[in-house]
Amino acid sequence: MPRTIEDLRKAVSEQRRAIRASCTSFDSGEKWEARRLATAIINLFHDKGRTQSLLNQLGLKEDMLLLSTSQPNPPGNLIAWSPLLVMQWGAGVHYQPLLGQMPSRARFIQFDEWWNESVYEDGELKLTRSVLLRTIRDQDGGSHYDPDLSDEAYKLMKGGAGWYFQGENGAEYPMEDAELTTARQIAYEVEMSLDRIGLV
Repeated sequence: MPRTIEDLRKAVSEQRRAIRASCTSFDSGEKWEARRLATAIINLFHDKGRTQSLLNQLGLKEDMLLLSTSQPNPPGNLIAWSPLLVMQWGAGVHYQPLLGQMPSRARFIQFDEWWNESVYEDGELKLTRSVLLRTIRDQDGGSHYDPDLSDEAYKLMKGGAGWYFQGENGAEYPMEDAELTTARQIAYEVEMSLDRIGLV
């Protein structure tokens, strides 16, 4: 039996509440919540084969505009580029989501452009929102843990997104949680976008 519009709207509301709860938990220090964020966002947006996203089933996705807080990688840039993150210094150095800190970057774009916009680049490696979220879900605990990580996943998850910090012993360590923090920023974009069309 096909789902009713009421069923679909209830499911969207549940995914929104899941996103909100996971964002709150992430912001209190539970970085692993980004894996649940990735799963909820994919439930809302990702279509593949017979699998249809909730927003597509509601007929809302095609004309929806999504908030992008990214920006183009500067020409000639030779260092790792992660436009949805900022670095915070305190007790060490760690990544923080951009959230609304740079409103001049904010623009609303069509879904396909948003979903396939690059959010990490390092040499030949280029990750879009789609690839990053599906990697977290499919390989790193969103839905299951793969026994092996793809090269892209390893570079981002274990390689510090190209950035390192120096410990007190002088050794260098890759900065952690770039992929999880990026997922948190994408969740911020999703929440602002759904708020804009009154979808709660």
